[in-house]
Parts: sequence; structure tokens; C-alpha cells
Amino acid sequence: MLIPAASASFVPARAQTKNKRVAQIAVRIADAYKAKNLGRLDSMRLIRGGVRIRIGYSYLDEKDEKPDTIRNFRSFKSVDRRLENRAAKAIDNPGRYVREFEGCRKGTCTFTDLRGSLHNQLYLDEILYGYRNGRLFVKEIRLWNGD
Repeated sequence: MLIPAASASFVPARAQTKNKRVAQIAVRIADAYKAKNLGRLDSMRLIRGGVRIRIGYSYLDEKDEKPDTIRNFRSFKSVDRRLENRAAKAIDNPGRYVREFEGCRKGTCTFTDLRGSLHNQLYLDEILYGYRNGRLFVKEIRLWNGD
């Protein structure tokens, strides 16, 4: 009698469903970000308390004293307003760009692109998420400024 070997990639059905839901929500956030309409996500109640937006800069090195820009928001609509105000004040008016969705793992959904970047784009880099009382919520959205 042969006993099938346990697969190293075995994932319970419940975990697969959770991962699929997280991936779907990450893609919806990315689509709303690119369309400059994050406010439509507020009805999904993905924010618990607040969401942190972190904007990293491409021109910084370890010796540079200027840290990433970090702000907290109570709604996606307020995030949109802030990004629109920021774009209006910028000289080169950075556009919003979403890289290719790589996947979600251990509380982080990643977007990557190996083709390079433009200096006048604000790239969606990562979405950090968690669960509170069994409900999914977004902790942080990381953007990357291609200055």
C-alpha cells in the first residue's frame, strides 16, 4: 500500500480563502490608487483607527538625514485629498503608478517592477495589513517617490 507523501506546499482551504481575499483587496486598493479614487474604498471599512502612508525617496542614502515622509489618516478619502494637494504643489506634478502585483505574504502585499522607474511618478510599493477580531484591516500603504 502506497501512502502519498505530504506536500511541502500544503495550505489549508481556509488559509487559501483568506489569502485570496487579501490579494483581491490589494488589487482593488491598487486600482483605486491609480484611478485617484481611494475614497471609494471607505465603504469597505478597511481602516481600524487610522492608516499610515509612508513615502520613500529614491535619492536618499544612509547618510542623508531626511527620513521618509510618514502621515496618518482616518480615511482613504483624506489620503486622496493629501496626495492631490501634494501633486498640485509639486513642480513636476507626479503621477500615480502601480507596479505589477507580486502577491501577499506575512502581512505584506508587494508590487514590483523590474523595468525601472520614472522620476515624476509616485509608485505603490507595499500594502501592510493585519487582522483584528477576525476582520482584515490596512495598517500602512508604502509609496515610493521616483524623484
